[in-house]
Amino acid sequence: MRMRNRLSKCSKHLAFATCMLALGGSFSACQDEYYLDEEKPTWLNTSIYETLESSGIYKNYLRLIEDPDVNVEGDENASLKEILKRTGSKTVFVADDQAWDDFFKGNEALPTVNPWHTATSYDKLTKSQKKLLLHTSMLNNAIVMENLASSSGNNPTRGAYIRRQTDVEIVDSVACIAVEDLPKSYWSADRQTSEENAALVEADQWGRIRNGGLLNYSSIYLVQDNTRPMMLQFTNEFMSKNLITDNDFKIITGQERVTGDIHINNHRLDSADIVCENGYVNKTHRPLVPLSNMAEAIRTSGKTHIFSHMLERFSVPVQNTTEALLFARLNPTKFKDTDTLYTKRYYSLRSFGGEKFDKNERGEVFGGTGEALLKFDPGWNGYFPATAKTPEADMGAMFIPNDKQMLEFFGKGDGATLIKEYAKDPSWNYSLENLTKLYEDIDQIPLSKLATILSHCMQESFVASVPSKMSSLREESTLEQLYTPGDIKKIEDVLLACNGVVYVMDDIKIPSDFSCVATPAFLRSTNKIMSWAIYCDQKASNTGMNLHYYAFLKAMQSRFSFFMPSDAALGYYYDPMSFSSTYPRMLKFKYIKTESENAFPISIKKEDNINYTYDINTGEIGAPNLASSFAKVDFTDRLRQILEGSTIVHTGSENKINDEENEYYVAKNGMGIRVEREGGRVVRAQGGFQLENQRAGLSATAPGIIYCNVDLTENTKFKNGYTFTMDAPLIPAARSVFGVLSNMPKGAEGVPADYSEQTADTNPFYEFFKLCNDYDEGLILGSGLVDESEYNEDIHKEAQAKQRALNLYKTFLSDNTVDQRVQFFNNYNYTILAPSNEAILAAVELGLPTWESIDRDYRLLDDDPENDTDLEKDLGDLTTKEDSLNIQAKIVYLTNFVRSHFVDKSYFADKATMSEEDIFSSSFSRETGMFVKHKAKRDQSGVLSVNDTYGGNWINSISESHQLVTQNIMTCDRELSGEVKKSANKQGNLSGIKLEGASYAVVHLMDGVLNFKELKDGRYEDFEDVMEARRFIKQFEIR
Repeated sequence: MRMRNRLSKCSKHLAFATCMLALGGSFSACQDEYYLDEEKPTWLNTSIYETLESSGIYKNYLRLIEDPDVNVEGDENASLKEILKRTGSKTVFVADDQAWDDFFKGNEALPTVNPWHTATSYDKLTKSQKKLLLHTSMLNNAIVMENLASSSGNNPTRGAYIRRQTDVEIVDSVACIAVEDLPKSYWSADRQTSEENAALVEADQWGRIRNGGLLNYSSIYLVQDNTRPMMLQFTNEFMSKNLITDNDFKIITGQERVTGDIHINNHRLDSADIVCENGYVNKTHRPLVPLSNMAEAIRTSGKTHIFSHMLERFSVPVQNTTEALLFARLNPTKFKDTDTLYTKRYYSLRSFGGEKFDKNERGEVFGGTGEALLKFDPGWNGYFPATAKTPEADMGAMFIPNDKQMLEFFGKGDGATLIKEYAKDPSWNYSLENLTKLYEDIDQIPLSKLATILSHCMQESFVASVPSKMSSLREESTLEQLYTPGDIKKIEDVLLACNGVVYVMDDIKIPSDFSCVATPAFLRSTNKIMSWAIYCDQKASNTGMNLHYYAFLKAMQSRFSFFMPSDAALGYYYDPMSFSSTYPRMLKFKYIKTESENAFPISIKKEDNINYTYDINTGEIGAPNLASSFAKVDFTDRLRQILEGSTIVHTGSENKINDEENEYYVAKNGMGIRVEREGGRVVRAQGGFQLENQRAGLSATAPGIIYCNVDLTENTKFKNGYTFTMDAPLIPAARSVFGVLSNMPKGAEGVPADYSEQTADTNPFYEFFKLCNDYDEGLILGSGLVDESEYNEDIHKEAQAKQRALNLYKTFLSDNTVDQRVQFFNNYNYTILAPSNEAILAAVELGLPTWESIDRDYRLLDDDPENDTDLEKDLGDLTTKEDSLNIQAKIVYLTNFVRSHFVDKSYFADKATMSEEDIFSSSFSRETGMFVKHKAKRDQSGVLSVNDTYGGNWINSISESHQLVTQNIMTCDRELSGEVKKSANKQGNLSGIKLEGASYAVVHLMDGVLNFKELKDGRYEDFEDVMEARRFIKQFEIR
């Protein structure tokens, strides 16, 4: 029985007769069906070679097949002519003779740096070029074009592939390169602007070859990569699956396409799938020139010399012994045993095999620290993003500026700052005609900074970054938009490469590191500590910072003022966490060079004199204190406070801090900052600590005691704000709200009992403080406001619940704090509008309840007051429910009255006018479901005015009273890690203290009170009416 293996119909899988005519017109048309019989079907052509030979229009391609330069000498079985005559499995892409003539003519216009510019006729092709042209045109299996983009395997996915391996071998691309044409670095220790930079010797990666350090060769053999170059294929299946539009294709290739077109590299197939005995023939519009990799495409484009020079600083020659053996076998007379074959590689995070490449053959880490790495290796022929899992599925992309843009960038743009920062005596005499001067200056810039610029131009996925998707691309560290839809028009040229696409832009997009308020920290060697604090979380994990502050400061849509202390300034950190201990201290942040990016770069050794005694009453710095030990957290915790306390986030699209009238601002963490200006620019600033010292009349002159001064020699303006380099860090206020209202002394001698010695004659906040602080737990329990019977104190959780219920009526708590904190604000910034003593006493005359008066009323209602102490009060003391409600209502009223003077956000008595606006207190009405609001405004007299909107008059801030400044008083309530609270208060060893939370408030003494509800007939209610008391408690129940 004959084998009857039916083939698929030609209409589905094979080319029709029109394809044959396109190849020369001499091929027979296909039949619909064919059964494997003894007869050869009429539509099946002869071998690939014979099919091409019979057409008569492929003489150049046939000459290439038979050329001795591409065949193994003396081995007839290995000759390509014989291979293409035999039965086998090949797919070839051929161009006719006219296309070859056009190819040679077009090469005349290529830039001289392009190795194909000399290939103007067949006779001028080099041996390597012949091999590349031939093997690029062949696939080592038979593939119909319908399946060209399908993945391999048992269950192929249509449209999955954009690339395929051709018949090209690595050694086909070996070139002989003159030593003077090798990459060159002009880095020089003598040209560095600092001794530290000069010590970072940047080895010329090619110097050992160029300078005769190995063998005194005039040229070397070099292969561009250790992986085979791949062929690109633009098919309808791949483009549809990956949402790549026809317009994307037009921009990328410069050609129109219609549905069904297939392009190999950037050449259209004129006909496809001509069936031969040993494979398929496809006719291309032009000969297929092998695509170089992206790095080589950039080097040879003629438009991107400057970018290429920067890129080549990351290249290195690596000996390739494996390919050298094969090359020697193929070229026995040309390549000697003593010769070396090199592969060019690029130091990068993702290189050959998907691995990081950061060491040369001698094991030396590139750049010394391992930080100077490109995002990926642009010279890796087989590059693919990790998300693609296979090189056939995707490749990379680069958006790079042309030479004109780069020249502008380094001559006048942000790049000029780089050159000024790192290159001693720059020439500034740059031109496109002579780029050597520019190269000499660029090469003084550290490799880590150049890596940031170059990597910013790299996109890991071609599919995700085609022109129609450009506007969705984001800067990795900030997620800021990189390109707008209009930027498509700025694509000047597109370079197709075997591992990606290079978009040459008439524009430059630089990383925000070089144009944001973090730039001085990023660039300058005098700001290494701040640089680490800002960027450490981007480079490593478990840094102890956990802020990712780089992303915050690089937000280009925001507007910042950043008061950044230099490394020298951080030698004067007056530690506010220590001010209530017996050993107030000044810390000296000392930078230490580390070998690893994961290492902590600040000394914690007490032997390094990093801890000094500090007198908080005089501002004098004492001797080093060697008794204390230190932990890493001591410094990371303070650095977090410094960063967030030194950054102002401005509202709106402009930052006018140099031009405004106002002096007071609020930092990111809520801390108050005061600035002073001279000549239209900020020249100094103060945190709460510095302001306290100034008002206390301290005469100490050390940096940061009274003022933090701006370095006026530094550039301050950046695209998203101003950076002021300071001679000391801004320090938040030492005193808490409790400390200010109680008028307690600063330091360890200030104890909570001291406020009892205060009077209205010595403390301008005395009467208001008593309302806040003279809390009576017995009254709350005795009135039934908190029902003890609902809690079993033997059960820990219930005991805690009871305490939380009682705490609602307190203003201050002392849990894990330096002294006491305002309990209803936590990690907030807010304002306290504290009525003067006279204002409180006037309100008391109108019936305002106080803790003292409520206690007196309670005792009048108590059936046996003589036998009760404060804490022995209980619900049984009051004989009626009406009595209990009366006391409860008065406690709730007093609590709300106090809270109505604590308002959300910080409001200062400042110089610029403030239109009337709503401000929200801490008193809450359940009836409205809102916090009770007041009105606030400010005129140019520097007075803050507030109205409670319940018929009261506008009350005003009082600037001075009792010989004290009584407005714009900055405070800080600090909550510490519980296990170190005790040592933080009094002990000398402060190691491990960590700030768990902080609330920053500004206190103003006011000449009146703020009511949270309207008075009744001009007086405060006495709640004799039971229903009224019940209704009031329900409406203003304490949350």
